[in-house]
Amino acid sequence: MVEREFEAIAQAMQAAGLPPHVEPTDCEDWCANGYGYSGLHALGEVAGLIWQGRPIPRATLLTGEDTPAEMALFNAHWARLMGKPARGWLARLFPAKAKPENLPFAHLSLHPDGTGYYVPTPFATPICPSPLPPETEDIWPLGSVQKLQEELAILAEALEVPPLLHSESDEVLEFLDEPNDGRITDGPLWQAQPIATWSLLILREACTHSLKTGAAIHFG
Repeated sequence: MVEREFEAIAQAMQAAGLPPHVEPTDCEDWCANGYGYSGLHALGEVAGLIWQGRPIPRATLLTGEDTPAEMALFNAHWARLMGKPARGWLARLFPAKAKPENLPFAHLSLHPDGTGYYVPTPFATPICPSPLPPETEDIWPLGSVQKLQEELAILAEALEVPPLLHSESDEVLEFLDEPNDGRITDGPLWQAQPIATWSLLILREACTHSLKTGAAIHFG
């Protein structure tokens, strides 16, 4: 199954005028469990808020359960990627309310949260073949590790994340175990939003490892 997915990725990259990704078969691996889907959605909500020019809250914990800003950003990206607004169940989940220009965070926003890949090749727009290959339809769009890393750097600055903070830091886990319950923290924003921050740190570390080894990042 994995070989079939990488074959489809290589074909889609070639169709987009890019050299195909060749996955190494012998390298150091790295994995993390993360905070599940909700952790990624919490980070996506931070991205959506930044795009909308709204502040990241200090007194309200972003849990990833209710993410209207993320949904609006996704819908705007989807309309641009596919050349048309989302329809059907996508339209119900992600109602259109965004301008199509100046859309940041494409590689974070469009990536499927339960599966899919980032490859260590720079390309501006996530790749989505049309029509979708039926046997691999759940892995698209394909993201770029380098572009994801750039997006994470913007989010890290907005959340006031120290450069050396990592996903296993005791101080991160402390705030994650006792998340913000509505109190306003005087510390950096990442302390007020530990769920989004932990997801950011895990993705940042995955990017570092991918660029070091040449291996793709896989959600699964």
